[in-house]
Amino acid sequence: MKAGKRLLALLICGALVGGNVLPVYAEKGKENESIINEVDSTEEIEQSEVEVLGEQPIINSEPTEEEKSEAKEDVTSEDEQETEQFEQDNTRVTGESWLWPVKDCMTISSGYGYRTHPTSGQWKLHAGIDIPAQTGTPIRATQSGYLVVKGYNQYRGNWSVIDHQNGTYSDYQHMSSYAISSNQWVNQGDIIGYVGSSGDVTGAHLHFEIRTGAVNQAGNYDSLTPVNTNKDSINYVYDIVQLPDITDQTPIATVDSAGMMSTRFNAVNNVHHYDIVLFGTNNVEIAYINIGTNTGGMMQLPRKGLYYVRIYAYSSSGDRTISKSAEVVWSGENINIGKEIVTGIKSKNGNYLFTESSDGFLKKGTFNGNTKDLNKYLFKIVRLNDNNEYAIYNKLNNKALTVGSGGLQNSTGLLFKTYTGDCLQKFVFKDMGDKTGYIISPVGSNYILDAGAVETNNMYIYIYTSYENNNQYFLLEQLIATPSPVANLKAVSAGKNKVKLTWDLSIGAEGYLIYAQKNGKYAYCGMVTKGIMYTDIKALDSDYNFYWVFPYVQDSTGKMHPGRCTKYVFAKGVTAAVTNLKVASQTDGIKLTWTASVGAEGYLVYGKTSVGKYGYIGMTTKGTSYVDKKASKKEYNFYWVYPYHKDKSGKMIVGGTPKYVYGKVR
Repeated sequence: MKAGKRLLALLICGALVGGNVLPVYAEKGKENESIINEVDSTEEIEQSEVEVLGEQPIINSEPTEEEKSEAKEDVTSEDEQETEQFEQDNTRVTGESWLWPVKDCMTISSGYGYRTHPTSGQWKLHAGIDIPAQTGTPIRATQSGYLVVKGYNQYRGNWSVIDHQNGTYSDYQHMSSYAISSNQWVNQGDIIGYVGSSGDVTGAHLHFEIRTGAVNQAGNYDSLTPVNTNKDSINYVYDIVQLPDITDQTPIATVDSAGMMSTRFNAVNNVHHYDIVLFGTNNVEIAYINIGTNTGGMMQLPRKGLYYVRIYAYSSSGDRTISKSAEVVWSGENINIGKEIVTGIKSKNGNYLFTESSDGFLKKGTFNGNTKDLNKYLFKIVRLNDNNEYAIYNKLNNKALTVGSGGLQNSTGLLFKTYTGDCLQKFVFKDMGDKTGYIISPVGSNYILDAGAVETNNMYIYIYTSYENNNQYFLLEQLIATPSPVANLKAVSAGKNKVKLTWDLSIGAEGYLIYAQKNGKYAYCGMVTKGIMYTDIKALDSDYNFYWVFPYVQDSTGKMHPGRCTKYVFAKGVTAAVTNLKVASQTDGIKLTWTASVGAEGYLVYGKTSVGKYGYIGMTTKGTSYVDKKASKKEYNFYWVYPYHKDKSGKMIVGGTPKYVYGKVR
């Protein structure tokens, strides 16, 4: 069973009550798209496909194709592949644009498809396109990626392959020389080599292919599937397009009483057209309009409330950059926020929290996320009648907020006082569309509350008289400052029944709760109050263990308040893969050496020749070397080394392996 398929529920949040950790809710059947698999094995043979029979593990994922060496004499031409291996593929490759590999040389002398081979005369699939050009013409990387092949054979000549890290590969053949080393990252447009006539050709040209799929165990790129690379099947661009950069701009958006939004911004270079895009408070796109190259436009808002507006600037190739968000409010109606709530009052514009100042006025506070100081930022909001009119109290001293006067640069401020009888100041809350953002107005006036700087380094809430032109609004914030989710959560096999978890520090966290799912059962696993690492010493070695890490803070009562966990990781409690696996050719065989894996009780050696079958070769329980005295002198020999430990029943539990190594007997 593959990792991730047995996941029953993805925990979103958790809480600790009376010493017991309880999940708040879980959603059945959903898997996280950003799953991180940090098991130490990079080999394509999965650990779950290794069975133990006596003393010899059997690998069920034996290759079905003959695997070929990457060496010069063992690689066949793309034109010499068996025609029955591939049907002609007219599938379009999706994704970002593909840069035409030879600038200013637009002719295709031979397209993708079946043809009579120009030198052999055979009817074969031509798996790419031929672009004729003078020897020495630069060849460009069609997309960014790692250059994973740089070699020569009699058919392809000098050739290179780029792995674009998305399941696609580009192949460049018949080059006169190279411009870059193997295993190096290249950006789209980088020069990787030069047109030539090396290999089996009739003249100077670039043979260019795009392939999809996964490379087989022996690293054979012929196992990939070629796709139609003709101009009508690929989204080619013919030069590096300069993008219109609008990322530093914040558009200006206003809305009238009827909900008609007007948006404007500054023009940028290299633009093909602009879109005005409207988002809701949950960051979901609601609508957009294409305004061509104009720098402003109008849009009708669908309902009263709070929105965000962004500008998308598109290039002629269809690539885009995105502006910063602007907030726009179409004022809503008075709403009912409940009989009584205890909350913080937060300015959405500026993100300030407010508290009572020393002179009694409502003033910007200095809340820094310390949960022990929460009380002085809490307010009790009580509904007074069926007209949805409210009183606002300071929770610490139970004083009510009223409209004060004087002392604030001729502004009318808000002051906390002790009231009796019917003198209580009433307020109404106007909904901004998402039931968390409000305009606050004193009853009996058309004024609203605003936050502005009226003293040096200070900020007060005061009464503002121009209702229509003011978009100040507030959040009623439940002030439990839970930390943000941890980042870079990883799980690696760390030995017999051990899995090591690591993550980045979550600012403000006082500790971390670790949950795990084993054998389909989700439960509390442990906690950490110091550091950003945890080792599960009871991990399953026969199946995958799934982990979640929740940062938490404690309030003044000691109750834990966990933050969210947005990703899970998984690994088996097996011995970690060996490192520094190397091969040395000797006259009497092939010698393998490696660095020991902690906790390993021995090592299994598997291998194959370039034409043989994959299988068990031998094992060692002492040392970190092995000599294969039956290695082939004619063919390349490929090797994998698996550390193992034994469980209580004596059954071998096999760990991961690094990438294979290969060599020939001298």
